[in-house]
Amino acid sequence: MCSTTISNLQKHTRPHLFLLECCSSMKRLMEFHAHFITSGISTHPTILSSVISFAALSPAGDLGYARSVLARITQPNSFMFNTVIRGYASSSDPGSAFVLYSFMIGHGIVPNSYTYPFVIKALSKGGRDWLCCGEATHCSVIKYGRVSDLHIANSLLNMYASFGLSQDARKVFDEIPKPDVVSWNVIVDDLCQNGLFDEALYIFSRMCINGIRPNSVTFLSLVSSCTKSSDLGTAEKMFHIMEVKTVFAWTSLLDGYILKGELERAVEVFYRMPFKDTTAWNVMLYGFLEAGDVNSAEKIFREMPERDLVSWNREAQFLGEAIHSHMEKLNIKGEEVETALMDMYCKSGSFEKAIKVFETIARKSVLAWSVLIAGLAMNGLANEALNYFHLMCEAGVKPNEITFLGALCACSHAGLVEEARSCSEIWYRSTA
Repeated sequence: MCSTTISNLQKHTRPHLFLLECCSSMKRLMEFHAHFITSGISTHPTILSSVISFAALSPAGDLGYARSVLARITQPNSFMFNTVIRGYASSSDPGSAFVLYSFMIGHGIVPNSYTYPFVIKALSKGGRDWLCCGEATHCSVIKYGRVSDLHIANSLLNMYASFGLSQDARKVFDEIPKPDVVSWNVIVDDLCQNGLFDEALYIFSRMCINGIRPNSVTFLSLVSSCTKSSDLGTAEKMFHIMEVKTVFAWTSLLDGYILKGELERAVEVFYRMPFKDTTAWNVMLYGFLEAGDVNSAEKIFREMPERDLVSWNREAQFLGEAIHSHMEKLNIKGEEVETALMDMYCKSGSFEKAIKVFETIARKSVLAWSVLIAGLAMNGLANEALNYFHLMCEAGVKPNEITFLGALCACSHAGLVEEARSCSEIWYRSTA
């Protein structure tokens, strides 16, 4: 039966669900929901589940609305809770997933095999701070007899690895009766991320001995790890074994050659790539700039089909450095020149070079201090910005409005409330 026929059949037999499935915005959903309430059918489990599903999972949805609907249901079921938990697990507020999960258990609703992966995914985003919640969830998995569920076990594996607890991840892995390729990949990747390349290769060999066929994810972890450890011979072997070579795998190999200074091999890999994304072009651009090959860098930049902020920053940095070098040869100096160079370096992300220019200034005016402090704050280096702010005060240079704005921006980005108050007091005393 074609989809049109099914849709027409549903339109006549289940008109309310048909309306919900045709929904494209929260405005329409709320209109339908209001209609269901006035029609006296809003408490039907299927209707409620459909309303919650759209609000929690649709890109046009509203998790707050889904949670509000769920809170008003007299007898919610596990599907409804799972849907909202799933929505929060993929949102910018993953902590609410665990809150709902706890509420669910507190109201006597037993979690099922769909609940735990969503909760564990949410906890994995929180890092080590959520370890207690993760361990409590693990205990719950054991309590409700879900340990043998491979999907849940793999979720726990990934959670402990994301917390940086390799030993705990290994314990979970060892307790899995028949680990699949996902299970092995988590362990291999965790070892690679921690720089334990030899152990990763040992686990990889065990994986093959146990009859588990590695996939592109397995090889990608190994290739990336090899390039970071400068073992490019093994990296190439792993790369050639890969059946599906992703652009990320190509770029990892490319980056490895550039980091080792083998620019010719990097160029070979670059032009062998069947598809190049913006990252690959940027890596090649960086390689030429680091090697001082100005002409090739310029050629790559001009050939780039798309240029992102990183590309333009590197090109701007390259041009700025060329101007800086020319000025040094001509012995062109002056506060305006040096502060302009500092500003350029900060805006292109090269704050170390901005600091070097600053250190060469014999008599540092309030302008030089202010540009550096604001530049460091712009690059997210709050503590460094505040350190230079205090050094400025100690040097007897009176801060101005621009200086204080840079210092307060640094405090704001890092959430340093006490430091912000201290800066405000210094500002108040300087203007009194």
